[in-house]
Amino acid sequence: MGPTAVGKTPVAVEIARRFGGEVVGADSMQVYRHMVIGTASPTSDEMRGVVHHLVGMIEPAEPFTAADWLERATAAVRDIVSRKMLPVVAGGTGLYFRALFDGLFEAPHPDPELRESLAERAGREDLYPELKRSDPEAARNIHPNDTYRIKRALEVYYQTGVPISEHWRNQRPPEKYDDLRIGLKLPRAELHRRIDERVRKMIESGLVDEVERLMEMGYARDTWPMRHFGYRYAWAYIVGEMELEEATGLLARDTRRYARRQLTWFRADERIRWFNPESDMDAIMDAVGQHLK
Repeated sequence: MGPTAVGKTPVAVEIARRFGGEVVGADSMQVYRHMVIGTASPTSDEMRGVVHHLVGMIEPAEPFTAADWLERATAAVRDIVSRKMLPVVAGGTGLYFRALFDGLFEAPHPDPELRESLAERAGREDLYPELKRSDPEAARNIHPNDTYRIKRALEVYYQTGVPISEHWRNQRPPEKYDDLRIGLKLPRAELHRRIDERVRKMIESGLVDEVERLMEMGYARDTWPMRHFGYRYAWAYIVGEMELEEATGLLARDTRRYARRQLTWFRADERIRWFNPESDMDAIMDAVGQHLK
């Protein structure tokens, strides 16, 4: 686990190749079909023959929650273990790891009137400041543009009187795993350089063309994954709301901010062992080998 662009895929693939494993994706954007460039999904060359689960399996307009991911990930882990292979869960979505290791709380049933009220308010005002006041911890871990999760956090707070972050802390693990948690991090300047390089490659590889194809397929601008900053800014460029240079700069800026939030989330887990993916590959493999012994 670790921030975007830190190099999780090469490490996960190398672990799987050395120790007989398969990778289970833990990325909330890479689960979607037709969205490869903007999500930085691993290519067949990057997979190096290693089987990957939970990548490119959901249609962009299909609802998909952390509970849905947990159900599929648990099934994938059981299947991999049943074949006497090693599950290597890899990604940057902290909520997915929390669900896997700590479980999900029993959420209240949706209140249609409350949900409609929040939807109407989202169209007229910014709900994020309210979330910051009522649940600062959740606000730190939810993107200001992630309207769906902001509304869901407020919905749980209004229905239960308890912040959703408190529910997260009180949840119980669905299964117990003998796990080794590997965190990847780089010096900030190097991570930012990698992010800028990734954004440049996204544009050169056809991010704009990918968004145009999604538009032709009928996906709307407010479809949840289309709100992701990579797709949001490419869409804005296509419809003439900004120049490509501006869209590229905003994409790089938001990606850097997202990486910072990811690191904040993961650093709260004291069980993670941190490594530099550039200089510590041998140490990572030694740690995995010792754990498996």
